[in-house]
Amino acid sequence: MNDKIEVKNISKSFTIGEKNLEVLRGLYLTVSHAEMIAITGVSGVGKSTLLHLLGTLDIPSSGEVLYDEVNPFLLSTHDLSQFRNRTIGFIFQAHHLLPEFTACENVMIPLLINRYSRKEAREKADSFLAEVELDHRKNHKPGELSGGEQQRVAVARSLVNNPKVIIADEPTGNLDEKTGRSIHNLLKRINKEHGITFIIATHNLRLASETDQQYQLIDGILIDDNNH
Repeated sequence: MNDKIEVKNISKSFTIGEKNLEVLRGLYLTVSHAEMIAITGVSGVGKSTLLHLLGTLDIPSSGEVLYDEVNPFLLSTHDLSQFRNRTIGFIFQAHHLLPEFTACENVMIPLLINRYSRKEAREKADSFLAEVELDHRKNHKPGELSGGEQQRVAVARSLVNNPKVIIADEPTGNLDEKTGRSIHNLLKRINKEHGITFIIATHNLRLASETDQQYQLIDGILIDDNNH
């Protein structure tokens, strides 16, 4: 398997009252195994909508999203959920950490959902927190961590099920420039060392320029920004 992702002529519309709002219009995209790509565009243009489709969190109005020539939207609800848990990790601008749990416990949650024992889950969570250089903060709750540290916990959580693809929606959007740079460098290192495909939506054009491929979403159309 080459872990290729293909988007073929997908569109997405929403009905608001009596109006039909077309957010995405006939998009095509191919992402190869272990590529890191960036999708830029102004706020409200549909970047998050596109990522939700790529992450199988939402269904396109038309067209196909294929993972190694398999359309996950043709799977049963249960099988689609299993596919998503096994294949895709998510990082969001808001960390979505549970405040009552420690960093380690937050990273353990996807493993416990997948029926790992608490002992196995804790060992794996500890390992991935070390991977993101946060093992010394593993027993702290989110409220005791800086924004950058919270995002590192979120990165560890996205990695813990060994996904083939990580979808990141503005992963540095809430961070200052220095901290955002450190998170971006962390994602690049994980991309290279683990061979995980990254699809990143970002406003940061400088960080976007450091990815393998760049695309811009304008008026519902995906424009190829690559000149190399």
